[in-house]
Amino acid sequence: MPEGSGGAVVDVDEVYLPLLREARARFLLVRPDHHVYGAARTSRELAKLVDRFRSGLLA
Repeated sequence: MPEGSGGAVVDVDEVYLPLLREARARFLLVRPDHHVYGAARTSRELAKLVDRFRSGLLA
């Protein structure tokens, strides 16, 4: 993490913050290949999104 960020994630390329704003979300699930799998507004939605993603991996 960049020094002075206070532990916050910094979107240095302004890629993910616009997606969060557009989706009105607090969370993005980003795959290792940098594709966005989905967005969630709440912790509960995030848990469901992760479960769907995990199920897809096991299918």
